[in-house]
Amino acid sequence: MAYGDKRMPMKNAPMGGARREVPKGFHRMPDGSLHTGATHTKTSRPISLTAARAIANRKGKRPAQSKAEARNDGGIPFGSLKEGALKRSLKVKAEDRPLTKAEMGRLEKVENGKDFTFRGNKLKMTPLMKKRVSLAETMIKFKKK
Repeated sequence: MAYGDKRMPMKNAPMGGARREVPKGFHRMPDGSLHTGATHTKTSRPISLTAARAIANRKGKRPAQSKAEARNDGGIPFGSLKEGALKRSLKVKAEDRPLTKAEMGRLEKVENGKDFTFRGNKLKMTPLMKKRVSLAETMIKFKKK
């Protein structure tokens, strides 16, 4: 008989019982317990066989959405956004030329707490401004599609 034959007891078989099939993405410890991950690492955690099978069957499928998530279009709450908030924080007039993708890219590289100049105005990058710049860059990309 070959070593991998199901009738032959294997090294990772549970103690005192026949070998049970281990789902892909999980491994069995020498004491017979089932752990997450294909191999044992410090992030591996014990798991029951039924839970492992359920997870293995779910892999590759889109997770079920809750009713609240299904009603929402996406992650950006467009209804609650303040119009022109980034321009105000950058001290740019609302009627000035629009912000470009290149400008947003330059601003996104500025670290929090650092001073920078934008269209002649000396400013300091704040976490809120950083979030607004990131959102503006994402929204500019939406326009292209």
